[in-house]
Amino acid sequence: MARTSLTEQLVDLRGRYTGENPSQATPAIRPVVADLGDVRRNALVDALRADSGHRPVLPPELRRALFPEATSVAQQELELGLLRAVSSSASHLQLGSGDGRERPTQLLRSVELERAPFHTLTLHPHEVALGPLLLELLPRVVFDELNGVPGLRHRQFDRCVELYLVDTEPAARVVLAGVGRRAWHAATTFADLWLRERHTPARWIGLDQPGELTSLERSRIAAEGRVPGPAALGSAVFRRSLLLGRAGWLTAWAQGAKLIVEWPAGPSLVEVADLLAHPVFGLPEAFEQLDAGPDSISFVELDGVGELFLRTVQAPTQSFSDSLNQFRWRPEYTAWRAWEDLMFGGRAGD
Repeated sequence: MARTSLTEQLVDLRGRYTGENPSQATPAIRPVVADLGDVRRNALVDALRADSGHRPVLPPELRRALFPEATSVAQQELELGLLRAVSSSASHLQLGSGDGRERPTQLLRSVELERAPFHTLTLHPHEVALGPLLLELLPRVVFDELNGVPGLRHRQFDRCVELYLVDTEPAARVVLAGVGRRAWHAATTFADLWLRERHTPARWIGLDQPGELTSLERSRIAAEGRVPGPAALGSAVFRRSLLLGRAGWLTAWAQGAKLIVEWPAGPSLVEVADLLAHPVFGLPEAFEQLDAGPDSISFVELDGVGELFLRTVQAPTQSFSDSLNQFRWRPEYTAWRAWEDLMFGGRAGD
């Protein structure tokens, strides 16, 4: 049997965290491995072979080359906002269009990490998940209350959308891959109808006023921060969130500097904790495991600023899952139907 190369081992392992396939991860990993000297190559091999009870320390710059982290506070805030939006969008996706079609349990297929030449985090959302994601992510005013991520704006390209923070320089940003004009229009139509049909019509700031922060956004950022919670920790978890790709859903919220993440059926608590403590692709070296219980495990930052609390919850019964699959929307609720008509209504092109 042929030996698996070091590059292939790293690509396969990183894909467990990010959902990246070999064509996405290999171009980033291969040049790093090619430039390794003997000392660092041996240290990396030892780290891959280490058991869960021993975590050898790799040079931080080597870890960052193999698994880039967000380096600016603004980028970290944006990614924490994405994590929370992915979490809160799950309930919309679970009900889906009410047509009995199978639905993905997660909103993202993969989180593709930065690499040359563009160095931009690229997200690959499931087609059906884009509307629920934008519903929670885009800044909007409902009854004089600001929701979504303040300052978030978008640029449309032929086959992707760039989301960026308008008040940061250089701009914090991510790319939504495979999202053309039709998909964006269908998703934003879904989001707007979803709120209107619940008698909570929104004024979409990012769509109506793309050029600068509004006074409401400035006030929110000054009073509460852009996204409440530990930004660096939230960003690190978001980049590794496909560890929970097999889970029924992912729920994440913050209590001060504590980030709580829970999930039902899927990977076990011990499996996720072991991967987050991995010396190569686990949480940055600033975090360490604090304690473990039967249903929960905590990681804390060494400087005491942030804490990650992991918890598993009971999975839904089969009868409940069956009832979701049998769910049908009443005729007056048209958001999903409008999305389907715009996406698959027979119009060619994008």
